[in-house]
Amino acid sequence: MTPPRALVTGSTRGIGQAIAASLEESGSMVIRHGRTFKGSEAPKSQMWLCDFSDPTAACAQWKLWLEQNDPPDLLVHNAGHFEADTAWEPKAWDICMNVNFHTPSRLTQLLLKNLERPLTVVNILSVAALQPRPDAYSYSESKSLLMRWMHALQKQASQPLRIINVYPGPVLTDAWKKASNRPVAMLQPMDVARQVLRLLLKPQVSRTAELILTAG
Repeated sequence: MTPPRALVTGSTRGIGQAIAASLEESGSMVIRHGRTFKGSEAPKSQMWLCDFSDPTAACAQWKLWLEQNDPPDLLVHNAGHFEADTAWEPKAWDICMNVNFHTPSRLTQLLLKNLERPLTVVNILSVAALQPRPDAYSYSESKSLLMRWMHALQKQASQPLRIINVYPGPVLTDAWKKASNRPVAMLQPMDVARQVLRLLLKPQVSRTAELILTAG
């Protein structure tokens, strides 16, 4: 049996790195994505360098990649941009929308057009997609939009499409390690990875799974 192929975006560190490692340990062939790669990577991984802040350029690169490689059957949308702003002054609107919504949604569309078998999409969203943060307006809205778009896409896709939406609370990634106001109780990247793997391995009873993760 051919092992499943997975693209994990934003997998050079943090949650994405933990998910990629967990999938590899379970036997999946993983394509790791990042803007840059530092140090040595697992030799069984394929690498895809791409900047998601420019959706048009990212999609052109993805289309070329699909023409030269076998498409994955699992797409994990983990790459994201977080930046504090408010509805009054949404300074991060463009970059959050590009990285968190426009690029992942267009990559998904391109993959569906190039894939004749069922696809599973895992979206690493945020509890902010369900309850917007007033101090992270653009981030919250972009994550919420991806969530709603995925639900709509599933109803219209011509081939079987399984969607797993994961809503973590604060996770101790590099960004939080630098923050002076981080919560006392936080998730670890591997906590998220373990739950993603559990859902992927769980017998499929529906085409949609929703999971909210909080520490403590």
